[in-house]
Amino acid sequence: MDHEFPREEFVLKFEGPGIRNHEMEISTLVNSLLAFKTAVECSNTSLNGKNSFVSVKVQGGFQAGSFLTKVIADYISPVAPLFPQAVNVLKGVIELKKFLGGESPVKTEPKGVGQVEVQNTQGNVQIFNTNIVNMNNSAPVNNALGRLFKPLEEGASAVSLMTDLEDKSPTKITSEEKHLVIPSIDEQEDISSYISDLEVLTSNVDGKASGWRFYDTENDVEFSANVSDEKFLSDVKNKKYNFQRGDQIKATVNSVKKMVSQRKRTERFITDVTTHIRP
Repeated sequence: MDHEFPREEFVLKFEGPGIRNHEMEISTLVNSLLAFKTAVECSNTSLNGKNSFVSVKVQGGFQAGSFLTKVIADYISPVAPLFPQAVNVLKGVIELKKFLGGESPVKTEPKGVGQVEVQNTQGNVQIFNTNIVNMNNSAPVNNALGRLFKPLEEGASAVSLMTDLEDKSPTKITSEEKHLVIPSIDEQEDISSYISDLEVLTSNVDGKASGWRFYDTENDVEFSANVSDEKFLSDVKNKKYNFQRGDQIKATVNSVKKMVSQRKRTERFITDVTTHIRP
């Protein structure tokens, strides 16, 4: 069957003693698949920009001693994506992490167009695509990959990403290698985004990003946050807005929750301010 949009098809394979009877905890599977969806979306945005969209679907199946999930990524952008290879690049990121052995590169050096030579702590050198190297440094991608391979901490002995069932060289992480892809507690992040009505408690009349404080009326939480909506900040600087007590804005709140010294910390920043509300 022909498809209107570019498509990638891969297979996620979960192996382990608890999966030998074709059984797997629903929460474990769902969380892993949602993380994979996030990783594919982050990869696609990095490759093709924010106006490129990818639809990620799954088809379940079984094989002796394992649970198989077929992954279908359809690139449904209004403009054809330059690189409809988000899943394939994620495979490359995983292979780079294995090559580095959980350490940072000793040296990276550009080699031709779109290629980077990477040296690991063992002195070995390998060429990787520039997109793969850049994505290896992406916190959202690393966080999503960590959650994708979380089943390795919950009974799975291996998780593989394959081009198809006949793939003789799958990208595979075993339980012994989980430290390569699952961030330590202090490195883990939980990233979310939502739209909410925010009461402006403190504003920066000079139109600077810092110095803002808000009350989230829907979630009943007060917080400080930087504002990154340049048009909104310009309007504030040009006195288009004169905030008074009780004034609100409708905006996108980006929340990053992470562990710092074994304590949870939440950082927020504001984007896409759409409405100024004066009760």
